[in-house]
Amino acid sequence: MGKDKMNSAADAALNELLEVSSKDKILILYDIHSSAVADAFTGAAESSGCSVVSYIIKESERPLTQIPSGLPELLKDKTIVFNIIKAFPEEINFRIKWIFKIEEKKNIRCAHMPGITAKMMTGGSMNIDYKAMQEKGSSLLKEFKKADYLRITAKAGTGLRLGIKGRPFTHDVIPE
Repeated sequence: MGKDKMNSAADAALNELLEVSSKDKILILYDIHSSAVADAFTGAAESSGCSVVSYIIKESERPLTQIPSGLPELLKDKTIVFNIIKAFPEEINFRIKWIFKIEEKKNIRCAHMPGITAKMMTGGSMNIDYKAMQEKGSSLLKEFKKADYLRITAKAGTGLRLGIKGRPFTHDVIPE
């Protein structure tokens, strides 16, 4: 059952967030810690008719500080890149450099998911109704436009007040 949920979540993310088509050419960067999630996205992409190239980060190379040689060349003609890797704090600089390298191409959609787990895919943040999330996000953004400040409180007593008057907001779920 977990594998079915994971495949369903990957399919929904591909189709509802990234709006894939059979013309898309995908690069999936992954590691041994995230291979089940990478497999779900690979299967969903291939089911959509996309071509998929995978690159595994070897544990013997970790922690990465630089982009591995040969990896940037794999960006050629890609339209989507998935970064499905364990989130080692020592690799933050590598991840930033890699995202900038992807963004240089200007035409690549990127799904950056350091730290994603199978549990997130089956019962967490990836197994959701994206359309409902987009509607809720749009509704919140409309309210933010009318507000001078945002007050966030928690039952434990935490309170935070943020000035938001005139501040632009956006979301990254389903293009409007």
